Amino acid sequence: MTQAATVPTVRKTQRNGRTREPLTRERILAAALRFTDEHSLQALSMRKLASELNVEAMSLYNHIDNKDDILAGIADLVFAEVEIPSAESGSWDDLLRAVSEAARQALSEHANVVPIILSGSNRGPAYLKMMEAVVGTMREAGFTADMAHHGWHTLVAHVLGYVLQETATPILLSANPVHAAVSRSVALADLPSGDFPHIVEIAPLLAECETADEFGFGLDVILSGIATKLAAANDG
Repeated sequence: MTQAATVPTVRKTQRNGRTREPLTRERILAAALRFTDEHSLQALSMRKLASELNVEAMSLYNHIDNKDDILAGIADLVFAEVEIPSAESGSWDDLLRAVSEAARQALSEHANVVPIILSGSNRGPAYLKMMEAVVGTMREAGFTADMAHHGWHTLVAHVLGYVLQETATPILLSANPVHAAVSRSVALADLPSGDFPHIVEIAPLLAECETADEFGFGLDVILSGIATKLAAANDG
């Protein structure tokens, strides 16, 4: 049998003599994510993206539909960074905790992409894989479809809420997150203790708290509450 000839990868040569990597959808989305991370979502345009890739803007349309296609694609690249443990690696709440923490980490590292997530326009393969893993884990653990639906939405709201707190609060209060937390605490501590005794009491704690720790505390409460509802449903 004659062995099929290997088709060589075609690389275009630039005027300076150097080879240029072929343009692909993957390269376009990766460059778009890098640009958004380094600059902002508002700064991203087809012209600037083409410049980053050293190509003409029109050539992008051979691989993507439009800018909305790019936005959905880079959002899904972020979700692709969320590692999903195997179902055999632990209990249902272990998996939900791991995915929630990984999702918060990924979104926090790509804060400029969060507005795309909030718009609800992204339903790419990586997002759907994550959703299927979470909902499927709850269903296999004995949750009804309705309970799994509520559990999914509660976890999503918790993750997004803390990502927004991590990324938006420092911008609103100060260029320095540490100074922002301290200045907020000082302002609260200076409130009249006769009128706001409990706020003044916890003001020093607010200055020291870490968002990751608070996220974990809230996640504990959510998972405990979900577990209680599962136990009640089984007893009923």
